[in-house]
Amino acid sequence: MSCVAVNILLISSCLLLLLLPSAPHPLCLDSKAPFPPKIPLEFCPNDESDCCDSNQDLELEKAFQSMNISDPACASLVKSILCTKCNRFSADLFGIDFETRAVPVLCTVSEISTLSKTSSHDFCSRVWNACKAEPIANSPFVPSLQSRTEVPVSSTPSKLTDICQSRSDFCRLFGGILEDRLVCFNGSSTLLPNTVNPQPPSGIFLEQVTNGPYLYMDAHPDGSNRVFLESQQGKIWLATVPEEGNREQIVMDESNLFVDLTDIVHWDAEFGLMSVAFHPRFVYNGRFFASYICDADQWSGCTGRCACNTDVNCDPSKLPHILGSRALLYLSLQLTIATRGNPTEVRRIFTIGIAYKNTGASQILFGPDGYLYFLTGDGETEHEPYNFAQNKKSMLGKVLRFDIYDKESQPEILALGFRHPWRCSFDSERSSYFLCGDSGKDQYEEVDMVMKGGNYGWPYFEGDFPFHSLNSSKGNNNMNTTTLMSVPFHVRHQSLLLFNLFNITSVLHLCLHYPKVHKMHFDLDYFFFTS
Repeated sequence: MSCVAVNILLISSCLLLLLLPSAPHPLCLDSKAPFPPKIPLEFCPNDESDCCDSNQDLELEKAFQSMNISDPACASLVKSILCTKCNRFSADLFGIDFETRAVPVLCTVSEISTLSKTSSHDFCSRVWNACKAEPIANSPFVPSLQSRTEVPVSSTPSKLTDICQSRSDFCRLFGGILEDRLVCFNGSSTLLPNTVNPQPPSGIFLEQVTNGPYLYMDAHPDGSNRVFLESQQGKIWLATVPEEGNREQIVMDESNLFVDLTDIVHWDAEFGLMSVAFHPRFVYNGRFFASYICDADQWSGCTGRCACNTDVNCDPSKLPHILGSRALLYLSLQLTIATRGNPTEVRRIFTIGIAYKNTGASQILFGPDGYLYFLTGDGETEHEPYNFAQNKKSMLGKVLRFDIYDKESQPEILALGFRHPWRCSFDSERSSYFLCGDSGKDQYEEVDMVMKGGNYGWPYFEGDFPFHSLNSSKGNNNMNTTTLMSVPFHVRHQSLLLFNLFNITSVLHLCLHYPKVHKMHFDLDYFFFTS
């Protein structure tokens, strides 16, 4: 058999700017993706009602009837407000990233606005004018004043004038000016801002801070200019980033490690430390987590139940070789001012036995909700017929979520249908926005908006397109696409056979210090030519 030589002639990094000009993304109140109901809704039949089923529609109808509103104009407006819980933008309308409201944001205008108070931009005033003197039992507006959370409401009828003295007061509580918000409700549909993609900056100055063999760099949770540098070998250093603009690089003694995990990781070219996640309260409790892939041939401790098992209708005895494990490790440090940590507790909390080296992924990160997220690749090869990414009993090709405070809990599958999810990040201003790059196989790289219960299509789709392997006739495009998530951004590989592109990171930049790139989405693609 002849050997194929690969010569790397050029390596370059290209920053692709995908601008996200504060545009909302469809998302339901339960953080799931909206899909058209299987049975048409009778009470809330709006075209945007993709977040309710027929049972939820019936519950909203019962709630409306219990209000006993006699004025037809007021009743029509209140009904439309209730039905926004079914709206495909209900997550933003009710503000689930902050303190969930009992009433959606009603479109209004400022006193100095040139817009007419009767226009669709001032639905809030229409509600006030029609309902201010109308008695409403179980009024949805009453609990909104009590920290804007869902609380038991009184069946005693109340008027809007019992709550607010004027239209201005009412709209200050329940309204929102579209120019200041992502979204508001105008009585019939969701109004979105008329965003225009800003011109990208003419150039971005990049300042090199280190050129070491590091897999990743994490900012220290204490908010200082210190960072953790991590290598695939399992070594973690603590370093200080030089002041901006002085063009100095990080200077450190590589023999002075913060934490050394090499005895646990046992790395080589395909194995080793993959990711580190520091507890949100790391500066107080010293806890952090590490994920790694190990080789069972090199280390007897590299064990775990094989991802190929009877639960997923896979027979491990038919596999050519059980390669190793993908593991999640918990570590605890006694924190001091020193630049070196000594783990006082180390334990493995989750392991997947794997049979192939391909598409390992294994990034871990904490979400704003305090859960630990673990991203797993599907482990596929040309000969893997088990479709792990679509199998809900398999942990491969998934985004998993862990409750680290419950030692007995099992990981929850948050989303499925991934090939190689990697370098993901949460939007710190809208915590329900979870952006994740997924490296494709033949033609497309993609960035996904990860949602609870979402199916991102692999191996049936690559990007938004049916997957047909260029190296095989086994591509599958027969899956029903109605339940698959749309990919907000994908890029096609170049048609040149000697050109390769891999999406390896997906980061949303949020920094007012650099206003021209604030809220821009950065994707780092890795290019190389081969011959």
